[in-house]
Amino acid sequence: MQAILLRHALRELRAHAARYVSLPALTILATYLVVSILAAAQSVIATTTGAAARNALEDGQFTLARTLTDEERDELVDAGVSVEAEPSLDFTVRNAAGTDATLRLLANRTDIDRVDVAAGRAAQGADEALVERRYAEVNGINAGDTLELGGRTLTVVGIGISPDYELCVREPSDAYAEASAFGTIFVTSQTYDELRDAGAASTAETLTYAYRFDASEATLPARDQVTTNADLRVWLRDHVGAALSGFMTAQDNPRVLAAADDVSINVRVSLFAGVIVFALVAYAVSVFVAHTVESERRSIGTLRALGVSSAQLVVAYALLATLMCLAGGIIGTALGYSGPGMSMTTDSTTGYYSVPNLQTAYVPWVVAHGLAMPPAIALVVNVIALRRLLSPPVLALLGDGPARAGEGSSRRRAPRGRADRIERAGFFRAFQLAQLSRDRRGVLAVLGGLFVSLLVLVLSLDCLVLASSAKTITADTITYERMYLLSDSSAKLPDDAEPAFVRGFTTTVDGYSMDVSVIGIEDANPYFPAVDDLHADEVNVGSITAQKLGLAPGDDFYLTDAATGSSYRLTVRDVVDYDSGLVCFMGAAGMRELFGMPAGYANVAYAAHPLDLDADAVFSTTTRDNLLSAVDAVSEQMGPMVATLMSASVAIALVVLYQMTKVMVDRSSQGIALMRVFGYRAREVRRLYLNGSLALVALTTPVLIVAAKAVIDAAYPSFIANVVIPFNVAWPAWLYAVVYAGVLVAYLLVRTLLVRHVNSVSPREVLGADA
Repeated sequence: MQAILLRHALRELRAHAARYVSLPALTILATYLVVSILAAAQSVIATTTGAAARNALEDGQFTLARTLTDEERDELVDAGVSVEAEPSLDFTVRNAAGTDATLRLLANRTDIDRVDVAAGRAAQGADEALVERRYAEVNGINAGDTLELGGRTLTVVGIGISPDYELCVREPSDAYAEASAFGTIFVTSQTYDELRDAGAASTAETLTYAYRFDASEATLPARDQVTTNADLRVWLRDHVGAALSGFMTAQDNPRVLAAADDVSINVRVSLFAGVIVFALVAYAVSVFVAHTVESERRSIGTLRALGVSSAQLVVAYALLATLMCLAGGIIGTALGYSGPGMSMTTDSTTGYYSVPNLQTAYVPWVVAHGLAMPPAIALVVNVIALRRLLSPPVLALLGDGPARAGEGSSRRRAPRGRADRIERAGFFRAFQLAQLSRDRRGVLAVLGGLFVSLLVLVLSLDCLVLASSAKTITADTITYERMYLLSDSSAKLPDDAEPAFVRGFTTTVDGYSMDVSVIGIEDANPYFPAVDDLHADEVNVGSITAQKLGLAPGDDFYLTDAATGSSYRLTVRDVVDYDSGLVCFMGAAGMRELFGMPAGYANVAYAAHPLDLDADAVFSTTTRDNLLSAVDAVSEQMGPMVATLMSASVAIALVVLYQMTKVMVDRSSQGIALMRVFGYRAREVRRLYLNGSLALVALTTPVLIVAAKAVIDAAYPSFIANVVIPFNVAWPAWLYAVVYAGVLVAYLLVRTLLVRHVNSVSPREVLGADA
């Protein structure tokens, strides 16, 4: 009997090849969409974390106003802390675009944060240099080229990556990286000293020390060892006191393992999209199964009468769909792991972060997700649907009784009022309404498939809108042209400079450590919202800050000083319109009082134009264009994922609309044949059986678009939990119109394909469904 059922399955495949080809096609699209994003994200995570371990990524770093003495370094080693000095100098150079850029000069490292050489080799000679990968790529620098730095010509001998500058930004508080304007360069210690002594740097030297806890090197008893960040803070406070100007753990450092943090968003998005598209696959399978059983109802009844068990029939009818989904899962997984498939999303990572060459990571759960999920869904849905559909008695399957699958309720007479309205609508419209009313399952199939496709499309468009609106919002928010981070707070500033006292803190949002800047400003500062009448412990918070931290006026919250480990409780006076980074505003006098700084203290100056400041008085300079270009870089980074989601949603929508509408037409094949026998022309038959679904799609699509937008908007904030970016996914009205028009165009395309199918229905089919 199983052999008979197997041959029946093969005949079914030949007879309805288009239907069964569409199932693996849909599965391939769904699997590819999920696996390509997951595989790319896991490869980025595996590559960057592997490189971090291989190159001895720091456990943290601290900055001093003086160098550590040899005795202090020996004490730290004895206490189980390895320390490596990583001083730096910034130099202003001309980039490939002919504008000013900053190259941060560092010496080669030996123990901590070692450079990973991607091409060429590390600097070994006096006039040799290794350039950070992203800066080299954007500015067209290759091994063998030369560059001018501090009045000296250096030969580039290598391109590389350091794990402490994976997100290559000037300051940890910088929200975005701009590779064309900032990069790092590594030379020998001797060359570093010579360039420092030449005095051509644009900023004063920063004395940073990287550390790693290494108990194996400790010589002190366990109770005297330094094993935690808190212990090290205490040690530094006791030994270097006020010379400590900065302390940051690797966990709080946004430059470290930034790419892995970023792609974790992609993992969440792809898993969410996976739930949607695999639900769509399950839905399509259930529709196909119901249609197959319904069309072969009498054959199934005959087999049941001959003694074939329900279990045998379930296996026979589930086999084909399960195998089709398995094939689709295999192909989709292979495509997702292919070079072109992964590059759709990895290109955005390598185009923004300074990471090593990515190695494909075949994570077992991702592979299993792609291979097993589609056939498992198909099998489960088939078994559930078939057990229900095959449950009626044999006589009910053989006859036209009320147990006939999917038709029982539709055969009830319509209420008198509705029947009257249908009769008044005219024959063609009344027929279309009756047809849609009779085939409610097909109507739900079309609308359900369309809704799921719209979910994926809305997700991609929300990404696009978020990225495109970020620059506009940032441009409206930032009104200064120059921001100078001062190394000498006593430096005399020009009258047109706006001094401020800025201090960085850390906080945790949804498990992610984020930097928050508290800016103390004078009342008349034209670049920030006013801070009138604030008490010393009160702040106004920017709108993004309020959104991310869930703050409202009157709320208390805590910020931690990374350098000292001290926490401060602050009260929100007001939420102000400021959409760039996580910032709080205080009155300058109150802030100095709170943090014990002298009157007039300022470490940042803002201006509407370049200021003539002494180079030794400036740590770094950030321009408004730098910030806007960096926002552009983030937008470009999201581009490939948006393109993947959008193209997949369009393809899925076309396949689903075609197949679900075709199922409706197939169910009406006897009626179409009857109309032909009665002499209706092809145009009239198409009007009766296709125009109704066109009107259905046209009328319900606006509701489906709004519903899909509401679902995605509710889930979207969790996708960008670790990103500080103006959150605006509100669509302009024209975008709703474009999506609506796109759906109609897609349906008209599907309808065009179905016209040929309707025209092919033979009048002989009026003799019976099994004819």
